Order: sequence, then C-alpha cells, then structure tokens
Amino acid sequence: MRRTSKPRTQRSVLAGNPKKIHGYADIAAQEAIIMGAGRGSVVTTNAKAAGVPDSRMLLFPDIESNLSALRAGRIDTALMASPTVIGLLAGKGAQGLERAEPFDVGEAHTNFAAIAFRQEDVDLRATYDEQLAKLKKTDTFADIMKRYGFGDAEAVPQGVTTADLCSRKP
Repeated sequence: MRRTSKPRTQRSVLAGNPKKIHGYADIAAQEAIIMGAGRGSVVTTNAKAAGVPDSRMLLFPDIESNLSALRAGRIDTALMASPTVIGLLAGKGAQGLERAEPFDVGEAHTNFAAIAFRQEDVDLRATYDEQLAKLKKTDTFADIMKRYGFGDAEAVPQGVTTADLCSRKP
C-alpha cells in the first residue's frame, strides 16, 4: 500500500458557516448541532470517537439526500471526504454551500487514500514509488493536485509512513 493523498474529512455547511463548525470537537460540544453523514461511513465512527452521540447524527443513503437535508435545515453540516466535497462544490449545484476550513479531525481520525499492489509485485511497487517521489518534487505535481481542488490540507504530512498507517488499530 502506498499513500498518495490524505482525504481528510470535510464538511459542507451553509454559506458563511453560521454555526462555526471547524471540527468534530465543535459538533460534540454544541448540543444544538446535528450532523449528516453517509450510512456506514467512517465519518460516523470518527464522530462517535470524538464524542458526538448517535442522537445527533442523521445518516443518509446517498450524497444527494445528505445535501438536501443540509439545505432544508434538518442538519447543520454534511460530513464527507475531501474529494467528495471538492467535487460537489465545483459543480453547478453548490450554490449556498461551502467547504468550511479548517476542519480538525484530530490525528486519530485522519484517513488516507492509497494505491495497493499485490505482494509479489515488488518491482512494480518500487518503480511506482520512485516515479511518484520524482513527480512530487516538481511543480507539475502541485499543478495536478490544484487542478482537482486539492491543496496542503490533503497532503500527507512529512514522516507518515505506510508501516505507521497499517499498524494503527481501528
């Protein structure tokens, strides 16, 4: 497994972020905040670990239902992975919504995207790692990430290794 980016949890909020939600801790601390998330998503696990009770989570079968609830005022924030939020807000249906930043998930709640290789594909994995390392040292890499709406918030922090991530307990 090789890390390529860190899709932190982000949330869509109504424009202006009226409830000033900037992390799971804010949701847990403010009893009036109701969050929305995808049914079965890691977001719910992370929110529970941060102290958000089940009674303040509405779970939805799809993204559209989650955003409809946000627009209708049934929830105060729709939590999703950064790539999902970036994609949604780049579309035409994003009026009245924003990606409020920052959103602190805490170290224990950070998620990473990865590329997986079969164990026997040692040479392929080594070549991939080598080429990715070269690309990351160029402006081209930053340009590619920027083109898709990714910035420093989605970058894997220095020093985080595959071994560290694979040894974490859920």
